Amino acid sequence: PGTLIFSLPTCVPCRQTKINRQDSLLKHKTITMIPLQELRIGNFVIANDAIQQVSMIDQATLMAAVKRPGDRQPYHQLSLDTIEPVILTDEILEQCGFRYHTYFKFWQLIESSDGIRSEMDIDNDYAIIDFMRKPIAKNLMALHQLQNSYFILKGKELGYIPKQLTPKLETA
Repeated sequence: PGTLIFSLPTCVPCRQTKINRQDSLLKHKTITMIPLQELRIGNFVIANDAIQQVSMIDQATLMAAVKRPGDRQPYHQLSLDTIEPVILTDEILEQCGFRYHTYFKFWQLIESSDGIRSEMDIDNDYAIIDFMRKPIAKNLMALHQLQNSYFILKGKELGYIPKQLTPKLETA
């Protein structure tokens, strides 16, 4: 009996250094569209150049309703081919509550009830790892994939607080 590993689809040229990860990922059309079977209600995606949360998916028309978190404006319906993934970065992991441990050299999401026990660990290649530091989910490239994996493994939603953009000061 070996360890169960599931791997998410990826574009092979995208597995490069962290420095050019964002640029490389955005150049490959294979990962800029989210396959319908990967999208869930509650996923955060990029739509209309902003991070928005999916609130409805219509498989028949291939449309989704999205809304900016905390926005009082109504939901917007968009075609699924206009919705893009939020690329997984260190900053996104921090916004999900992960902390990087320089000693262990991996990301850790600490359970809030006791502040000690780890809920999930992610290595520097953004693979979910077990307590023996062996990967159990590889090729995480986007926030929605991390959200889906967390839900599958933990049975609850992953917290995510998008970074608030500061409004530009207007000069007279």
